[in-house]
Amino acid sequence: MSTSTSSTFLTVGWVPYRPTENLVSERVVDQRARNRVMESLDWLREGPGDWGAGEYIAQFFDWMPFDKPPVNGTLNEDETVAIARICELMNRVSDATPTPVTDHDLVAGGHLERIKAEAEKTLAVFLKRGRFGEEVEETEPSFEAGQNWSSSL
Repeated sequence: MSTSTSSTFLTVGWVPYRPTENLVSERVVDQRARNRVMESLDWLREGPGDWGAGEYIAQFFDWMPFDKPPVNGTLNEDETVAIARICELMNRVSDATPTPVTDHDLVAGGHLERIKAEAEKTLAVFLKRGRFGEEVEETEPSFEAGQNWSSSL
């Protein structure tokens, strides 16, 4: 990896990096992660579509550790319980299906309907409070449930 410096920023490899500019707080990172979880739940409730079963399952784990939900300061108690339930379900489905998993595996095992139903319930819990903004710290979400933050909502 090459590293060079200039008067305005550091280049690590090919990526310009400004170590003291445009940093966001841990709270804003948590707000963004919570929003990505909500989007993931929205995708789960829709089903695999053109992605296929493998990506359908994998995209959930992009924002969720495999063993348990992440520690996130923006989640309330109801959201933490709900996300733990769907995390457990997704782990059971992953364990019960072959790799690579096919759409047929999800449907034949009844997994797809369970995932979609649990995702719907879990997203409903998150939508009670709405979605956080992604630029500034908020104590409560600023996007209410009726605001269009997702193409399917």
